[in-house]
Amino acid sequence: MSLTLLNAQTAIGAVGRLWAAAPVSIGALSLTGMEVPRLIRDGGTQQVAIHRLPGGGRVIDAVGNDPDRLELEGTFIGPTALERARALKLMRVAGAPVAFSGAGLSLMVRIVQYSYDYQQKGTIIPYRLVLEQPAQTAGPVGSTSSALSA
Repeated sequence: MSLTLLNAQTAIGAVGRLWAAAPVSIGALSLTGMEVPRLIRDGGTQQVAIHRLPGGGRVIDAVGNDPDRLELEGTFIGPTALERARALKLMRVAGAPVAFSGAGLSLMVRIVQYSYDYQQKGTIIPYRLVLEQPAQTAGPVGSTSSALSA
C-alpha cells in the first residue's frame, strides 16, 4: 500500500477520533469518551461430552455453550466521576438484571463484581466491572441475542 495524501489524512483522522469511541451503556448509565472501557473481554467454552469407544475411538458431542463473564476496565474522569462510579456500585448492590450495550453486544446482564479506585480527589476513578452473561444460542455469525431470567 502506497502512502498517499488520502491515506495519511485517514490515519491522522483515526487517531483524532480515539476520544470519541463508540458509547457503551450499562443500565441507565451511558459511558462515553474516556469512560468507555479500554478493555472488554468476552469469550466462553463449548461444553462437550466425550464417549470413548473400544479400540481407541472417540465420539465427541457438543452439549452447549457456556459463556464467560464479560470483563470491562475503564476510567471515570471529571467532576462527576465519583457520582458515576457510585451509580455502578448501586446497580451491583441491587443485583437486578441490567441492559448492557456495547462492543457489538446487546444483552441483559447482572453485575457480579465491581470495584473502583478513588484517585486525585475523586476526579480520576479507574474501574473494573464483571458482568454475568445469559445463556446464548447459536445464530448467524456476528449476532448475539438472548435474555437473562430474573
